[in-house]
Amino acid sequence: MKKIVIIMAFAILTAVSFAGCGGDRTNTADIFSVSDVQDDPLAFTGEITITGVITEFARNNPAMFGIEYTARRPCCPAFILPVEYTGNEPIPALGDEVNVTGSWGEELETGVFVFTATRLEIRRAG
Repeated sequence: MKKIVIIMAFAILTAVSFAGCGGDRTNTADIFSVSDVQDDPLAFTGEITITGVITEFARNNPAMFGIEYTARRPCCPAFILPVEYTGNEPIPALGDEVNVTGSWGEELETGVFVFTATRLEIRRAG
């Protein structure tokens, strides 16, 4: 009897720990990093929030900027996520850490998707 109870408890704990893993990440309250969305951006559907550091992306478009990892990692090549901002606040300065909230827009010729942000929040000034 004790064996059955232990096996059942283990099965329940395993099921609970895997609940919600995999599949689309739709409209969650999570804040994702640039590295989370880099490999498969379309796995994140609906409105999401991404955190990153402001970096230069498109000099000819004042509504566009890039965000990259919040911490440079020697193992990872630089990846800049292009963001088109449609909100009213001014774009923060280079090096500011921000949260951008929005959804995926068009795909660039390079195969990278543009993130269309409707809101942005400065987390930490650079």
